[in-house]
Amino acid sequence: MIVETLNEQIEAGYPTYLFIIGPEGSNMPSYRAAMQRVSLKSPPEKELIPAFYKELKILSRMKTWSMIGKLERFRISAIPGLKQANATYAGAEKLACMMDITSVPGYFELHQETSESFLRPA
Repeated sequence: MIVETLNEQIEAGYPTYLFIIGPEGSNMPSYRAAMQRVSLKSPPEKELIPAFYKELKILSRMKTWSMIGKLERFRISAIPGLKQANATYAGAEKLACMMDITSVPGYFELHQETSESFLRPA
């Protein structure tokens, strides 16, 4: 399961990040934050849940919860493979839209080895 894998990776001390990136070709800023913990359950500390989740009635749609560190801006070109992964995801979103599918999971996995980086299908 991806949640267990992420938590094992975090606990082992491997840098693990949550990326927030704009659509391919956009000039929106990109951010990353170190992941500290991942869970399928909402945090017991209710002050950690953004208020707008309840206001917009989307709390029940949240399936995965991540505790993260500080959000930092970064250049998408600074991480090999991330730009290509974003482009691949954008293509999947376009295809889903053409097929009238309204929900596409918004993640992909990026693995970086010491010598080279590569993508693994999520």
